[in-house]
Amino acid sequence: SKGSDAMDRATLPQHFLAGAMGGAAHALLSLPLEVKWNVSSDGLQAAGKGTNHTFTNAITQKPLHFQVPALNYSAASILHHSLAHSVLFGSYQLTKRLFLQYLPSSGSTNNPNSGNHDAIHIASIAMAGGLAGQFQHVTSHFTEQWLGLADDAKNSSSSALRRFKFATCPTVRSTMLAFAPSAIGFLAFEYGKFMVTGEDLVDE
Repeated sequence: SKGSDAMDRATLPQHFLAGAMGGAAHALLSLPLEVKWNVSSDGLQAAGKGTNHTFTNAITQKPLHFQVPALNYSAASILHHSLAHSVLFGSYQLTKRLFLQYLPSSGSTNNPNSGNHDAIHIASIAMAGGLAGQFQHVTSHFTEQWLGLADDAKNSSSSALRRFKFATCPTVRSTMLAFAPSAIGFLAFEYGKFMVTGEDLVDE
């Protein structure tokens, strides 16, 4: 419709796919940060004990070499972030549209500056954003174990099927804590989009 933007016009599968592509890009750009620099452990221990070996000497006495993340780790990281971001953005659009469809509305304008519509917009976006953050948190926690990425994952050398079977859910506390940051983030995104483009916040 005339008042909607490209995100409102996109289908839910498109949002899930776009989220997955964004997650894959995030993982690829983060891989360089996963490079591990190996330093002489003897030199570091000596530096820590206050001997004549300084930290600078410890990393210069022997040539540095770096270890690039293995291919299987890279593929697992890309899949992990793709699934998490797909759930984040796809579930946000799904729940937002459901809230806006079924919550009672008042007034005839979508302008977020109109007082009679602000509460409904804020509640819908905040709830959808918070729930999406929680869905992402659960998905991320589960896939980290399934794909063997978690530092404390048990049987990380076992098969993916076994890890999938024994993967656990995150704690209720951590899931609840994921709500507020995501809700605030999506509120900032939606209202920031309105301020930049001047388009309606949501379409009716």
